[in-house]
Amino acid sequence: MYTFQHENADFAKLFTHQRPYAVAYMKGVANFSQAGGRILFFPAGDRGILAVATLRGLPVFPPGDTIFAGIAPENTKTPFAFPEFSLTPTPQGKIWCAILLGAFGIAEAVGRDLILTRQISGAKAEIVARGTIRKSFGQI
Repeated sequence: MYTFQHENADFAKLFTHQRPYAVAYMKGVANFSQAGGRILFFPAGDRGILAVATLRGLPVFPPGDTIFAGIAPENTKTPFAFPEFSLTPTPQGKIWCAILLGAFGIAEAVGRDLILTRQISGAKAEIVARGTIRKSFGQI
């Protein structure tokens, strides 16, 4: 029987024995120049892709604001189903989280721009940081 302990063991193996398939180094834009970090993409077998985000320097948001990670609109001209995901920074403007994104072709994401946008209630989304998803080679 496959149990929760097996899930935890699989998760630990992922970080200790496998390099990420892709990485996006994020850099803050204009008003958010202090923002930055990286998002690693690990293949997680039949479960999909595990995204591990380590970000810092994000602005402190009022309650209700969220950061979404998604492919930049100019990179969506060819059909591609990247699962947009949300991130919640700490009051110090940092994020460390791991999110299972489900199954999608991570190879198709390589070369596309990933953007972090701030979603403000009732207002237009504002870009916070941007980076290009690149295939990971060697040490991260």
